Amino acid sequence: MKFHEVAPYFIIAILLIYIVNLKKDDNVLISEKFATKVITSPEPVVLRDTVFLDNNVIILKERRPVVDSVLLDKYNSLKDSISKTQVFKDAITQRTYKEELKDSVQTITVTSKVTGTLTEQIISYRTNPITIERKSLRSDTGVYLGGFTSLPAQTITDNFAVGINMHVQRSKVMYSLGYDTQKRIQLGVAFKIL
Repeated sequence: MKFHEVAPYFIIAILLIYIVNLKKDDNVLISEKFATKVITSPEPVVLRDTVFLDNNVIILKERRPVVDSVLLDKYNSLKDSISKTQVFKDAITQRTYKEELKDSVQTITVTSKVTGTLTEQIISYRTNPITIERKSLRSDTGVYLGGFTSLPAQTITDNFAVGINMHVQRSKVMYSLGYDTQKRIQLGVAFKIL
């Protein structure tokens, strides 16, 4: 086979490699998401001192809920029933608390309804839309064109030779060094064209 017969196939192969390995930088958009969880009539946590003995549970003492001593002392110190009724009404008034936590990724909103005890809690979140820049790992792929020479220059005794080559790539230039079975050293240089 002569070079001019193989050259078109060689050029097509180089162009196919280039097209397949084109640098593809694109952005991925992650849209916002929203969810809500409503907890109605949550159960209070009851703490107990327990002992586990031979798969039997023995409750030693149930801890009483903590009472706001400041509010209780204020209630007990009042002398007239109108003031006590006012403090009692204040303690059982239904209140709504809302807390919003924000960062760069999401917003979390916690809404709590309280009437003496927690009656309802709503937890919702919204993720912010994010654009992620994605870069291809194939950005260093390119097509190089150059030449090489063999030392010592001698006539080819065989039509087929096997060798080993080492390539060093610097910016837009690729250097090559090789050795083949015909005891020739090959030196080459190629320049990036695509």
